[in-house]
Amino acid sequence: MKKIFILITLVTICNNGFAQSKYTDSLAIELTKSKDDTSRVLILADLAYYHRYQNLDTGMVYAQQALSLAQKIKFLRGQSIAYQIVGLIFRYKGEYSLALENTYKGLQISEENNFINEKALSLSRIGAVFNELGEHLKAIKFYHKSMQIIGPEKLVRVNVINWIQLTVAYEKLNLLDSAWYYGKKCYDNLNLIKDLTSDLNRDLGIVQMKKGNRSLALHFFNESLDAAKKINDNWVASLTYAELSKMYNQEGKLDSSIYFAKKGLEYAQKNKNPSVILTCGSLLAKMFEYTNPAEALRYYKIAAEAKEGLFGKGNLQAIQALLVKEEERKNEIAFADAAYQAKLKQYGLLGGLGVILMIALILYRSNLSRKKINEVLLKQKAEIEIQKTTAEHALSELKSTQAQLIQSEKMASLGELTAGIAHEIQNPLNFVNNFSEVNKEMIVEMKEEIDKGNYDEVKLIANDISDNEEKINHHGKRADAIVKGMLQHSQSSTGQKEPTDINKLAEEYLR
Repeated sequence: MKKIFILITLVTICNNGFAQSKYTDSLAIELTKSKDDTSRVLILADLAYYHRYQNLDTGMVYAQQALSLAQKIKFLRGQSIAYQIVGLIFRYKGEYSLALENTYKGLQISEENNFINEKALSLSRIGAVFNELGEHLKAIKFYHKSMQIIGPEKLVRVNVINWIQLTVAYEKLNLLDSAWYYGKKCYDNLNLIKDLTSDLNRDLGIVQMKKGNRSLALHFFNESLDAAKKINDNWVASLTYAELSKMYNQEGKLDSSIYFAKKGLEYAQKNKNPSVILTCGSLLAKMFEYTNPAEALRYYKIAAEAKEGLFGKGNLQAIQALLVKEEERKNEIAFADAAYQAKLKQYGLLGGLGVILMIALILYRSNLSRKKINEVLLKQKAEIEIQKTTAEHALSELKSTQAQLIQSEKMASLGELTAGIAHEIQNPLNFVNNFSEVNKEMIVEMKEEIDKGNYDEVKLIANDISDNEEKINHHGKRADAIVKGMLQHSQSSTGQKEPTDINKLAEEYLR
């Protein structure tokens, strides 16, 4: 009977693994037929992604080929994707420093080229590394950053992957209601993550196990194993066997716990999964400690070797150095942006100084013009006085000539003043135009800040726009006053003296 059961199990595993093998075979055939290099990069990346289930070394070969080809043809999106897959496989191998290094490279390319989906996925995969390192709060921040890029409620694969990872993070923090909330959201959208069904069921099983719902936990663990076997996913299978071992160990069923721990260790060693090797090795060492010391020692050595690979001094130092380097890169970007803003302000100040100098030049030229006119008028007046004393007999003719001369000189002065007035009008108009252009740019910036949700910055921008509008209004009124004064000056006059408001006259000439 036992032989029949084993035979049926082997047949089931072979049949379940056939679908995954068929898919990777179809990808390999498509790769040989594809002549477009960009398509070849994406096919190689897919092959690497799906081979991570059974053979990480094969997956890494495909990932490196995808990266090399993408770099050769300068396919930036392909480079971002390939770096992420390389980082993913290093994470599965437990080489977390290399996982972070490559994923950050993919993130940098996607940030520089605004590849939204790749940027969101990079942040999610960086969070997954921190999750496995036990930095669950830091991991949660990366998942939320990822969701903010696309929109936290938008139903796309990246966000459902983030929900799976949030389920894990909150479960590790023993926030089981939050973990179940995100796990249930994933379960309602399985169509987007069919290849990750085994991961999700395992996570839901752990949550229910911690909640004390043994039968429901066992259901999810069995679902996880079934889904993992369908795609030959040794990674998730090993993790699920480890969780089953823990559950039976808590119940005091040591035989079952040992059986599942050995199964987990077997699958983990197939896929070279150090984190599960450490977990299962430690479980087995503890369970054999009193009954079989030799076996306990063997499993302790296996666990210690896996622990050294995961958390050895060199690995942790490499991770710390990488995080420092990434922080320095972000600081450099911030510094460059601040320098650019300072340069813009400097240009604005220089422009304002230029306008002030132009106004001063216009006023200087206007003052010289007035002096020349006054000199001409004084000479004319002296001539008129001489003519008046020497030609009394032509008084009536002289008065007529004098009236005509005053009007003629007034029009001549108007012509000279027109140039100065044109400059005077152009100056406020320049202010109006400049502040209008600035407001357009600030409105665009305000919209961007609204999209980002940065409402404090939006308020500051709105205040600046309001100030600019006041300046536009002020200079518009100034131009209007200049035009009215010009029109009044151009009106014809009889030359007859009449009472006037000396204050208004002084103000007009001062302006």
